[in-house]
Amino acid sequence: MKHLRLVLALAGFSILQPEPAAAAGCAYHDAERLGRDVARHFEAKTLNQLGRRLPAHAVRLHIGHSIDDGLELTDQVAVTDLEARLSAAETADPRQAAPQRQILGKMQCRGLSCEFGPFGILHNNLYLQHVRFARSGGCLTLAEIELLDGD
Repeated sequence: MKHLRLVLALAGFSILQPEPAAAAGCAYHDAERLGRDVARHFEAKTLNQLGRRLPAHAVRLHIGHSIDDGLELTDQVAVTDLEARLSAAETADPRQAAPQRQILGKMQCRGLSCEFGPFGILHNNLYLQHVRFARSGGCLTLAEIELLDGD
């Protein structure tokens, strides 16, 4: 019985060990948690709040369109400026565009990326399709965000 308690105590100790010091100040360590928060902040139009918690990094922003109208947008944006850039894209002529934001179905993460979908789309909605992450100083940060404009 003493042997069993000792094994359980040692097992509990190893589970409760803190994460490595290099990543101690990180807001995110796993893609699934960051993916959920990107989705939540995207819908709430508060990506700037999330960006302040991530390591400074340029993010590739891509907005595709459900119809081939030549209005696709690809841009490099500072992680803290994502919300401002999206807001500008949402109201830019000739789109006068997608006032609603949606998540394109269920999230599935693999490695350093998360995909959302498949799901039907509606007019006047901007959908989160795919996010990719990068490691910066041992911490996860947003590297790419792909959106679909439901036109």
